[in-house]
Amino acid sequence: MRAKPFLFLALIGFQVFSAASDIPAGPEAPLAILVRNALEHNPSLAAQRQEVLAAASAVGPAGALPDPFLDTELTMVSVSGPRLEDALSRGSSIGISQTLPFPGKRRLRKGAAEAEAAASALEWEARRARLAGDVVEAALGHASIRRLMELNGETKSALDAAARGAAALYAAGRASQMEVLMAQAALTESSADRLDLERRLAVSEARLADLSGGALDREALARVDLPPPEPLPPLDSLLNAALEGAPEVRLARSRLESRSLQLAVAEAEVKPDFSLSLRYRFNDPTMGGSDFLTLMAGVSLPFFHKRDRYAPLRQEALARREEARLQVEAEENRLRYEIAEAWHGAQRGASAAALAEGELVIQARQAYESAVAGYAAGQVDFPTLQRALSSLHAARAFAWTARADHHAAAARLRSILGRTLPEAGGGPPSAAQSGPSAGGRTP
Repeated sequence: MRAKPFLFLALIGFQVFSAASDIPAGPEAPLAILVRNALEHNPSLAAQRQEVLAAASAVGPAGALPDPFLDTELTMVSVSGPRLEDALSRGSSIGISQTLPFPGKRRLRKGAAEAEAAASALEWEARRARLAGDVVEAALGHASIRRLMELNGETKSALDAAARGAAALYAAGRASQMEVLMAQAALTESSADRLDLERRLAVSEARLADLSGGALDREALARVDLPPPEPLPPLDSLLNAALEGAPEVRLARSRLESRSLQLAVAEAEVKPDFSLSLRYRFNDPTMGGSDFLTLMAGVSLPFFHKRDRYAPLRQEALARREEARLQVEAEENRLRYEIAEAWHGAQRGASAAALAEGELVIQARQAYESAVAGYAAGQVDFPTLQRALSSLHAARAFAWTARADHHAAAARLRSILGRTLPEAGGGPPSAAQSGPSAGGRTP
């Protein structure tokens, strides 16, 4: 990838402007806000942006000529009694010289610098994609915890009602003291679960604040929700898309191109450089006191240091190119694994959510409602009622967790690809209801 410095600046400006364009509008608009804030304020990404600017600025100097050298010469200065005015009247000169690299060296050096600048820009793009994916995944995790806290509050209300009912039945002689104690213990356990969820919520917010460089939009975060699972493209299409254009793969290939050009530069260093000099001599007594010009040409002799300087430089560049070639293979293999893992994780989350929302939650709710009616009629004991409530709570929590797992895996896929997912070719069915709490809340 060859580009002028201003192209790298344009790339950064465009990417920042369209940073959140990978996240669809509508229900996910709060995610776009969170991602944009992170891309604008994350210090690590800002540091890499400066690296891109620095690498782009190095392209021009890499292809420039060495500095010319200006000198002056005073002759006929007596050693025993030096007088500079004697030299000015009897002989002086001024000259300028320029080193000319072997033809093609400057082009290779500039090309290597451009390739390094392109790799630096791709490193910035890869970091941007990873950061966006991390923000989306963390925000969806935060939404999942909030949903679990809502579920905990509903379950706690149900346990509180059950505890009051057990106490009333105990006062009427229709329940044992053990049932009252069990109800109180379940209520206390629910409060302990609440404390753990609050801790996880605070950790999640701290993570998002870190990713956002302290510029966390809490209002947008509070509006993030977990929509139903989305159909995914086939795994093969994602693998092909990643190997063709994923930022990490493009970065590895760009590094390989940069190392190949650096090897070409190292191989060209053994070729000689040339020098040209022009000197104006004034009042030279050896030439009858007249003025004249002197032209000089020279050539470097690098073969004198071929073994101790240039051969090791070439060997270093050769090893770095081989490292970059192997890194391309390693990156492609790693992306194959990560995409397959994330894709299967997203599919598993979608299937689990569909199962939970379509069957488990409905069945658990019916069992709980039956247990409530039976307990009120004295046909069911309290442990059975508590187990039914716990099963309903676990089914709804499982459904929300499955949704969160699906969206987190999909966010990782988008992060790997560095863009929105290709058109879906089908996927597991999702539940028709709006969420695990469909069909009414826990009484």
